[in-house]
Amino acid sequence: MVSLPGWDSLESVNRWVTFYEFAMILILVTLVGAEVLYFKYSHRKDALIEVRERRQTVDTRRQRDDAEARKAEVEQLQNRLAEAHRKVAELEGQAPRRLTDDQRRALIRALSPFRNQKIVIESAVNDAESVQFGSDFVNVFEAAGWSADNVGTVRVMYAGSTPIGVDVLVNPETDIAHIPAAVAALVSTLFELGLMKERNIRTDTTVAIGAIRLRTGRKGDALRP
Repeated sequence: MVSLPGWDSLESVNRWVTFYEFAMILILVTLVGAEVLYFKYSHRKDALIEVRERRQTVDTRRQRDDAEARKAEVEQLQNRLAEAHRKVAELEGQAPRRLTDDQRRALIRALSPFRNQKIVIESAVNDAESVQFGSDFVNVFEAAGWSADNVGTVRVMYAGSTPIGVDVLVNPETDIAHIPAAVAALVSTLFELGLMKERNIRTDTTVAIGAIRLRTGRKGDALRP
């Protein structure tokens, strides 16, 4: 049998019993204290989790509200911008057509290689805006060295409705499959500058063979933006 310290002495054994009694009491108190602290911290943990979740809910709601507010502001700005574009388009639609300086320079640069090309500018006799727009082309063709008949525009009274937009016309005998370089340069440049809706060449028996007629019809939606 294993002999423990003070095992054979009553006084020694009594001291060890007393020691272990106090030790057990201390351990029991410690366990109770630990249980109480565990209980308190456990409840505190749950409370903090609840507070955090509540804050997250509030933050999420605030972020959603902010996002909706920003979306509403963006939509409002987009509506204002669309309205501004609409008003600008209306003003542009009311403003008379005129060639800009850049358009004039581009046309002169493209047409100058074909000096002495015969050109007639046709405008509607009862449309002052059409006549004014045609006059702009007269100045361009003269600057490019082309021969503008009548040094101005030919004013035509159309039997039906007045044509819309800018057209280029040649005599039907012109070989459209092999478009003359001057005609091609004029049509391409007008199209690239947004002055013609399509790269179309029209024919008219009243156009002299070898000549070109530029028709500035009435203002409409024919011009590309």
